[in-house]
Amino acid sequence: MISGPTYQPPSMKSVSIIVPTYRDEGLHECVQSLLAQDYPGNLEILVVNNDPDHPVALPDPRVRVIEEAVPGSYAARNSGLDAATGEIVAFTDSDCIAEPDWISKAVAAIDATGADRIAGEVRLFRTRDFPSLAEMYEISTGFNQRRNASNGVSVTANLVATRNVFSHVGKFDSGLLSGGDIEWNQRATRAGYSIVYAPDAIVLHPARATVAELMRKARRIAGGRLSMKTRRELKLIRLAIPSPGLIKDILAAKTMHPLYKPPVILLAFFLRLYAFACGFLIYIGIASPQRS
Repeated sequence: MISGPTYQPPSMKSVSIIVPTYRDEGLHECVQSLLAQDYPGNLEILVVNNDPDHPVALPDPRVRVIEEAVPGSYAARNSGLDAATGEIVAFTDSDCIAEPDWISKAVAAIDATGADRIAGEVRLFRTRDFPSLAEMYEISTGFNQRRNASNGVSVTANLVATRNVFSHVGKFDSGLLSGGDIEWNQRATRAGYSIVYAPDAIVLHPARATVAELMRKARRIAGGRLSMKTRRELKLIRLAIPSPGLIKDILAAKTMHPLYKPPVILLAFFLRLYAFACGFLIYIGIASPQRS
């Protein structure tokens, strides 16, 4: 279900924010944005360090740091879930910056719609004055949460859910290094739990600035899909073909000059072929999934 609800003042439900991190230099900026939330209810912030060999120093007493040695952001998120006390659980990434009213708007959307899950807006931003080809690709194609919600899923860069959903559906698949957010949301949707797109519950996410960064992302996604035990052959084939929606997003990008759209589309095909190659090597057992 997709909705743009009229927001009312949020309830006073307790909220736990879970942020997995792995050597992320943007963590402190992310945490500062979470500490600046205007939510009037009880709010706890749980940062899960997924590299215990590199301790995370966050001296603010309002932030609790948890260590998780099992590799992968979904194993880290599960540790956060084990420690969380909130009636509502919110997820974002350690390189994201939350708008000050992120939690207030997300909780208000739950109150207004009765939804079990909120797919909030993930707004990409570039880190340089003149955007690179990689940034233009990612800004035009990344994190379409409206479309995600219509398909019953959400990325964990901006996912807010009632604790009740996790109690019945279970936690994330900790064996996945990528795609665990989609896999969990698909389980929740199949179990009958609703999801609503909340365009005003916003987190900001930096766009990847280089093709090398996009290639690492493509490799990680390929590994996540091939780690799933069902329909692996179909998933492998789909890796090679850019979806019509992705090409449509590039063509419809209003902030991109028309002359840049053909090379961005070519980049989309290149990344899909690269993801297919990575996935094929994993499928035949030569390579293994990578976390980054």
